[in-house]
Amino acid sequence: MREARRIRARNRRSEFENLWHTLNLLELPPTERLVRSLVRGRTIIASKRATNRAKDRAILPVLEDSLRVIQSRRGTAPRDSKASETMRPVRCEAS
Repeated sequence: MREARRIRARNRRSEFENLWHTLNLLELPPTERLVRSLVRGRTIIASKRATNRAKDRAILPVLEDSLRVIQSRRGTAPRDSKASETMRPVRCEAS
């Protein structure tokens, strides 16, 4: 908490809670931080599938592959493997 307060004192535009949360996350091992972000990533993947815009479909393979790597390292099965297997890369056309 002291470090969060010290950083906040130098950066008044920063939110104390964000600083404190970030500092706490930095105490975790890198793989645990990644796993936590991928838990949020599952929600993002679902959202991108639901919106079904070209730009959202384009990033899905990267998000899904990242999730697969972490799951393989942790020995967990994908939560939505059938849907993930049916996803195909989509090319984005330059505007």
